[in-house]
Parts: sequence; C-alpha cells; structure tokens
Amino acid sequence: MTASPEKQVYKSGTDISLSCSAESKPAASFYWMYNGNRLNVPVEGKAFNLSCNVVGPVDYIYWMKNGIQYLGADDTITFFNGNSTLSFYHLDLSDDGLYHCSSLSRPASQYSWYFSGVNVKNGSMYVTAPLLKNDSGDDVAVNMNNQQPIFNRSFTLTCTASGDVEHIWWMKDGMYIDPHSGMTFSNDSSTLSFHSLNLNDDGHYRPAYDLMVNCDTTVVGPRIAKTGADSRPHSQYSWFYNNSKVGDGPVYTKEALSLTSSGEYTCMAFNNITGISDTASLDLTVIDPVTHVIVNVDNQQPVFNQSFALTCTATGDVEHIQWMKNGMNLYPHNGMTFSNDNSILSFHSLNLNDDGHYRCEASNAVSNMTSPAYDLMVNYGPWNTTVAGQSIAETGSNVTFSCSAVSRPHSQYSWFYNNSEVGYGPVYEKAALSLTNSGQYTCKAFNNITGISRTASLELTVIEAIVTVEVIPDRSIPLASQSLKLTCNVKGHYTKIHWLRNNQNFQSSDRVTVSEDNTSVTFKALQTADDGSYQCVASNAVKQHFSKPYDLAVVFGPQSVQIIVRPGIPPVLTCQALSQPPAVYHWILENNTVVGNDSSIELPIKSILGSNYTCVAKNPLTNVTLFTSQVVSNPSAAVSVQASVMLTALLVLLIPVLEEWL
Repeated sequence: MTASPEKQVYKSGTDISLSCSAESKPAASFYWMYNGNRLNVPVEGKAFNLSCNVVGPVDYIYWMKNGIQYLGADDTITFFNGNSTLSFYHLDLSDDGLYHCSSLSRPASQYSWYFSGVNVKNGSMYVTAPLLKNDSGDDVAVNMNNQQPIFNRSFTLTCTASGDVEHIWWMKDGMYIDPHSGMTFSNDSSTLSFHSLNLNDDGHYRPAYDLMVNCDTTVVGPRIAKTGADSRPHSQYSWFYNNSKVGDGPVYTKEALSLTSSGEYTCMAFNNITGISDTASLDLTVIDPVTHVIVNVDNQQPVFNQSFALTCTATGDVEHIQWMKNGMNLYPHNGMTFSNDNSILSFHSLNLNDDGHYRCEASNAVSNMTSPAYDLMVNYGPWNTTVAGQSIAETGSNVTFSCSAVSRPHSQYSWFYNNSEVGYGPVYEKAALSLTNSGQYTCKAFNNITGISRTASLELTVIEAIVTVEVIPDRSIPLASQSLKLTCNVKGHYTKIHWLRNNQNFQSSDRVTVSEDNTSVTFKALQTADDGSYQCVASNAVKQHFSKPYDLAVVFGPQSVQIIVRPGIPPVLTCQALSQPPAVYHWILENNTVVGNDSSIELPIKSILGSNYTCVAKNPLTNVTLFTSQVVSNPSAAVSVQASVMLTALLVLLIPVLEEWL
C-alpha cells in the first residue's frame, strides 16, 4: 500500500489517496477495510460506487445493466469522472443485476471494443472475446492455436485477417513491441512466440488479445453476513465447510444462514490446464440482524427532580446503540449519562427541559433499526395552589370556592371545612349559609403520579343578611307648606344608611334635614320643588340593599281657576286650574243644574245670552273646591268677577249671528 502525497502527519481537511497493488495471477481482487469494517460492499440503503478501469486511450465510456444501456442519471444514480464511475446514493433490491461498462477507442484506422462486467450481488468479473474490423469491414483475429497460457511454458499467438495484408504490427498495452529474449516473430510477423511465459508477459496484445498467464486461485465473498441472507463465496470447483465438502462448481451458495453457519469456507481449485490444484479459504461470521428495537422505562414514572432511565432493547446481535432526542443525536452531558454499551440513558435529576421525543438506533455490521419514539413528559407539581372565593357572605346566600394548582398531570382536589372533608373537585359550593358556616375552608391538591399534595385555605365570615329596606312617610298626603318625615326602615344587620333622590346622592338643605344616623329625612315646608323619587340604601360588609322608590308629589290647589273660550259654532268653554293631583271639574247653571263634568263644555246657541255658567274645580285628594261664574244678560253686559276677558270678546263677535238665529 502506498499513500499520495506521502507524509508522516496529515493536516485535518486535506485529501489523501491510498493505492494497493499485489502480485497475483489471475489479477487479484481488492477490497478495502476501515477499522476492521469492509468498505464499498453493496448493502441495501447505503451508497455504492462502480468504477470502469480501461487500459489504453479511451474516447467514451457508457454503462449497461442486464444488457440495456443507461441513458442518463436519475435521483438515485449518477455518473462522474468522465462516466468511468457509476455512483448509487441509496442501494435497494431493484439495483440488483449484471452491470457492464463499455469503452470506445480509435487507434489508427480501426475500431476496437473491450467489455468488462460486474455483478453488484457478488462482484464477479467476465471477459469476452475480442471482435475487430478493419477499414474495409474485413475480420481481423488473433488465434492461440488451442493453447493455454501457462506459467513457464511456451505459447504462440497467430494473427489472421481477410483481404490483402501487406504488413502486420504487434502491440502490447498500446505500445509497439519488437523481438527480444524470450519473444520472437515469424518472418511475416503473423506469429508471435513466447519461449517461456512469465508474469511480465501479461497484457493486452493487439490485434486484440488479453493474455493472462494462469497460476493461482482466489476466493471473493463477504466476511460477515446476517442470518436469513445468501452467502456467495466465488471461486471454482469444490467447496468445503470446516473441512467437510458442501458443493461443486465456481459458485457456492449458502441460503438461510443461521448462527451455526459461521466458520471457514474453502475452495479447492484444480487447473486442468496447468494440472495444479490450490485452495483458498474465507472465514465467515454470521450474526443476527437487529430487530424489534424498543425504548423501555421499566415501570418508572418521569418525576421532576427525580432520577429516570430509558433502556434500549433489541433482538439480534447489537454492536452499537445511538440515542436521539427530537431527531438530534444525544451525547452525555451534565445530568445525563449512558451505560458502557449505551443501552441505558440515565437522567440524574429530571427537569422540564428534558421533555421530548426519544429514540434509540441499534446496529451491527449488517443491519440497523430505529425504535418508535418514546414521548417523555416530566410530571411535576402541584405548584402554586390557590383558593378563590368570597371571604364574607350573608346568611341565606350561596358561596362558591375555586381551587387551582400548576401540575402535570392535573391535580385531584379535596375540600375540608374546619379539618372535616366536605367535597371533591376543583369547585366547592355551599348553599343557604347560616352563621354557623363561618370558618376555614381548605383545598387539598394531590398529584397521583408525583405523590405530592399541597393545600391552600380561605377564611369565610358569615354575617346576618339585610332582609328588607323600605321608606315610610309620617303622613299619607304630603300637602304643600306642611312638614313631611321619611323614615328608612331596615330589617337585618347593617353598617350604614344613605339616601338617594332620583338615583343621585341626596344633599340636605335649610328646609330638608337628615338625622344623625341617616335613618330619616325631614321636610319643614313642602314645595313642589321637593317632588322626586326617594330611596334609602342600607349597606353591610357584603353589599348594598336598596328600598323601593318613594315617589313624592306635593299636593296643592286648586288655584287660579279661569274660563277660556274657543271660538266656533258652537263655542266651547274650557275651565282651567292649577292643582296636584289634577282637578276634577263641574259646570253649573244658576238653577244649580249640572250641565257638564269635564273641563270643557259646548254652549247652547239659543240659551247663551242671559245664562250664568259656573265652573267648579275640586282637588280629588284634598276635596278643596274653587269656582268662578259668568252671567250674560245682554250683548254689552260686563264680565263678572274672575270671568275670562276672552269670553267677553267672543260674545261681542257672536252677537250679530246670535240675533239672526234667535
């Protein structure tokens, strides 16, 4: 083995080329190993390269699979290095087949084709007979006269051609050759004779013939295989397993491998040309493929601040285990360690950052498998347990308490009253409270995974409720200019009273005063300005209680009684008076005959003159009465006391009309 460039120490990131050569006949098959593992072996799911090696000048290289030419690369296969390398990104079973690379060169005036093939499954090589044509299309061939090229024996090559041949030249590996010690030509150069073949005589002789001096035997095949697969050590003739004969022929196939199939496989090759036999052996190690990879937790629960372990289990021969979290490879760090064989991932003290999807990949030289994800969710709590609710309530009312805690999984809740259990769940309700329900209410939050419980309490005070609040006046009829007292009557315990007028806070004045304890309001002399909606409000530590509104309307009148005439035929007399509540009206003639009970009446046309109409206004609440009268004796009669001027004016206008009607 040689290295290029040749150095004692190499800098990281630089390139190095390693070359291997060996003396062997037939040519040795090479493979490379890195840290004991074989490189460039076709394994399903892995990358793989095929290289086409050609001796001599080359104009073009193309590839065929199972006799069909590859027209171009695709997503999984590509060509590079002038098509001399065929690269597979990810091998799968569909890539099995016989692969050929073909090279085209054009020396002088001839076309020469050289073929070599490789089977991806077993790496075997095949050499085909040459076919040559000259410019005229005539056949040119090299015959070996039924001889076999055998080490230390004589050998002859003869060039035959159709058509007119003027001269024959011989070439080896693209170079013209001349006679020398051990090699001679016939007079017309049609025969090339080797007196005694040696390994240096190997080569490509043109017209085309590949001379390979037969001398040795090799075995090619995998050194490690998985159970259930085929093993194909390549060679010839007879096969032996641990010194027992198991087959004949150049290829021996061992199917359905088991662990007992490990051992030494020997090929005994007999060369019927040289008469020499030789053996070659290969030690095969059979291992179980990796299957059933699972992450186990061994009945543990992941609890905050406690240790925890994940175990990777698998069936088969496991050589290496790799752990991953959320798709990224894991390595030991503070708080996380691996066992010697990486099968156990240990957390010294779990925290919330350890949540995630954990997988393990188990592998050996022939297989690998990744487990399904284990979703790690660290359980914690309860933390920050709190109780929300009223601290003061009235007798007869209902109270609701709510409990909360930060926890995974969600906490279970229990309720206690003065250390006696009274309920379950995050919400507790107590209805129809009495004074004996005062005391301490405690919520207990329990996490059944972590085994931790936490409590929170609230002190409830139950007070006597305010049952009724009402405004009571000291007289039933609030007369103008008289006094009035409003008293706030409260049934139940209260802390203060205040008054509202028309939903606004009530302010006292010289005429209106409020008692020192705010239980009453006194009006010295009622006025219509005191009208309004009055309420008293009794408050305790829980809430305010409002009385029903007392609507104050000061009673007065009737005042300012007058008669108003509306012109028309017939004319209408309307009586008006100021009064609270509104006055009721009666119309009376001089003979005490009632002619109307409404505020307005229509005047009879024939009796309007000389009639005395009296309007009586009466307050329906106080029965106070006030009246006014009108007497008409002739068209120029004067208006009586309190009669309306409008009536007199109307009658003057109506006299001509009335006289015609009369």
